[in-house]
Formats: sequence, structure tokens, C-alpha cells
Amino acid sequence: MKLNIRFFKEIFLKNKKKMINYDFYPNHISIIEKPYSPYIRHIALTLSLSVIIFILWSYLGKLDIQAPATGKLIVSGYSQHIQIYEHSRLVAIHVENGQYVNQGAPLLTLDILGIDEEIKGIENKIKNLLALKIRYQALSQNTSPHSLYHFNILDKRSQKNIFLSYKKEKEEYESNINHINSDIEINHRNQSHIKQELSSLNTLKINIEERFKIRTTLYNKKTISKMEYLESEKELLDINKQIKTKSSEMTILIGQERQLNEYLEKTEKQKALEWHDKYKQYESEIVIYRQNLNHSQKRQQLKFVRSPVEGTVQQLSTHTLGAVLQPSQTVMVIVPKEQKNIAEVNILNKDIGFIYPGQKAIIKLDAFPYTRYGTIEGEIINIAKDSIQHEELGLVYPALIELNKQFININNTQYKLTAGMSLVADIIIDQRRIIDYLLSPIEVYKNESLRER
Repeated sequence: MKLNIRFFKEIFLKNKKKMINYDFYPNHISIIEKPYSPYIRHIALTLSLSVIIFILWSYLGKLDIQAPATGKLIVSGYSQHIQIYEHSRLVAIHVENGQYVNQGAPLLTLDILGIDEEIKGIENKIKNLLALKIRYQALSQNTSPHSLYHFNILDKRSQKNIFLSYKKEKEEYESNINHINSDIEINHRNQSHIKQELSSLNTLKINIEERFKIRTTLYNKKTISKMEYLESEKELLDINKQIKTKSSEMTILIGQERQLNEYLEKTEKQKALEWHDKYKQYESEIVIYRQNLNHSQKRQQLKFVRSPVEGTVQQLSTHTLGAVLQPSQTVMVIVPKEQKNIAEVNILNKDIGFIYPGQKAIIKLDAFPYTRYGTIEGEIINIAKDSIQHEELGLVYPALIELNKQFININNTQYKLTAGMSLVADIIIDQRRIIDYLLSPIEVYKNESLRER
């Protein structure tokens, strides 16, 4: 072992002595005889490789081109704003802030002003119209109310009132018809009496005419006096006059009979049409009032405000029982259960031409500095077709970004994201080679140098 150490020591001293001797040689001989240091070659090789690697990296390497967009986190299903439908008074509050509720669970109980009286009035109106409809339906169909379905489902008191009114109008109508029929019957009897009188007068006329012929013959032979002849002629004239008078009376009676029959037929048709029209009128009015009743009952159901979704109660704005609530007044917000948070961002007008659904985005939450807690990746799922006016940014396009995760790690603990957190989304719209960034000033200078001022 000692021998080996001595051997290496002798070689080192010998080489060192030789190197020192080279320093006293002339320069040109020293350069020729003195060997190069291996470190110089290593440094040169390292620099050359570094330059080559840098050139390759700048050509092959690419950097993301990002378009920033500000926004906030929202619930994908959107929070449900519970609003009042119409003027009402607060009767009871069934929930409190932070309480979890199921879909359809009661939130508030209201007293909608005047709705109970309105429903009662409509129900009474429908009941009265139904009684009128049943009455005129039975009259128009010439049947008894007892044979109608709607009559049998009513209470006994209503049935009694309907039947009495039906019976009264039916009797008035029948009395009028009977009076007309009585006039027709009297007319028939008068006609029969006149016919009998005419028959007797015609028989008597035949006798008088025979006697007049005989007396005319006797008068012509100067057998009887002129007085007797004139009396016979007068008797014939009287009987003809009586027959003519009775015939005129018969004609009048026949005309009266025709008028009575026409009046009877007209009365029957007019009454039947009147009953049918009233039946249809009340039936139509019942349909309208039932629609109004249905609408009022739906309004009455609004006295119980129920949760449209399953979620958590937030922003309960009223706590005073008896308070008067106005239409469209928001009284609370329901945040849906297990709804994913998505980013709602405003894309600047200058960037909208390069952004489309499916592009990746990097989300930086203002509440958690990304340099310490990192970022969240996302993807654009929707972009508005039209811009809106923003107070600070001008015309912007709202867009939605779906997040890859719904939490962020803080000291090895997963913190769940909540709606309303502000953020900045860097949307990756393209990639560019690194060498392009290095050469871009030269390219700009070249393009500007070829222009004339």
C-alpha cells in the first residue's frame, strides 16, 4: 500500500516539474510542447451542445396563447329565486336560513287577499246557473228534471227549488197553450153552428124560391095581387141576405181559426227556441265560470309556497308575520342539491373570434392564489350568440366553463367550491413556437421598414 502511494506521488511530481519547465520555454515552443487542458474541450463541447439544444427547443417547443376572461362560479342548475305571485299577507314561515328542504316542501303560508270570498262567489254563481240550465234543459227536451244527471247529484233543497221553478214555468206555458186551444175550440163550435144555420137557410131558400116561382106564375096570370108577389120577392131577398151574412161570418171564423193555429204553432216554436237558447246560454256561462273557478283555486293554492327543487334555503328576506308582500318580491333563494359549480365568464369582444366550445381553460380563483394553491382546469361548454353591455368591460359575450373538479386542495384538505367566487379564466386559444416570439421583433421591424410614410 505504501509502495503504491509512493509510485503515484513520484508520477505527479514528475508531471508537475515537467509542466513548470514548459513555462520557461519560448512561447511558440511552449504552445507546441505544452498539452491543452481537457477542461477547455469540455467547456467548448458543453457550450456547443447547449446552443444546439436551445435552437431545437426554441423551434420545437410551443407556448400557449391565452385569452383572459373574468367571471364567477355559479350553480349549473341556477339558484331558484322564490317570488310572491300577488298581493298577500304572510301567515307562517316554515323554514330558516341554511335549512335543507325537499322538493315540494312548504316554505311559507300566505293569505291571498280576497281569494276566499272570490271563490265562494263564483261557486254560488255556478250553482244558480246550474239550476237555470237544468230547468231550461228539461223544458227544451220536454222531459222531467229527475231524468237529468246534474239534477240528481244536487242536494234535496236545490232539487226542490229547481222542480218548483220548472213546474211553474211549465204550467204558465201550458196555460197559455190551453187558452189558445180553447179559442180554437170555440171557433170550431161557432163554425159548426153557422154551418147548421146555413144548411137550414139553404133549405128554407129552396122552399121560398119554389113559392116565389109559383107566385110569379100566378102574378103573371093576374091570379094574385102585386102585393102578394112583392111579399114573396121580399121573403126571397131576406133569405139571400141572411145566407150571405152567415157566409161572411163563416169566412171570418175560418180566418180566425187559421190565425189561432198559426199563433199556436208560433208560440210553441218560439218557446222551444227560447228554452233551448237559455239552456245553451247558461251552459256556456257555466263553462266560463268554472274556468274562472279553476283559475281562482290555482291562485288559492299559491297560499302555500313550496320548494321547486331539493336544496338549501338562503337569503330569507322576511321574518315578520303579518307582513304584506308585493307581487314579484323575492323572499328567499333555494340552492339546488348536488349541482355542479360552473364558471360564468365574460369574453372580451376582441377575443370572441378565436374562442369556441370545447377549448380548454385554466381557472384561477381570487380566493385562493394560484401560485400557492394551484389552478383548476376546465372546458368551454357554451358561448352566447349575442353580446351584452358590461359596465366596465363594454360589450362582452357570456360563456360557461365546466370545471374538471369541484374542490381545491388546501393543506391536504379538499375545500369544496361555492357559488359566487370570483375568478379569472385563461382560455387557451392557440399555441406558438418559442422561436416565433424571438423572431417577432425582427419580423415587425422588417415589415415596417418596407413601408413608405
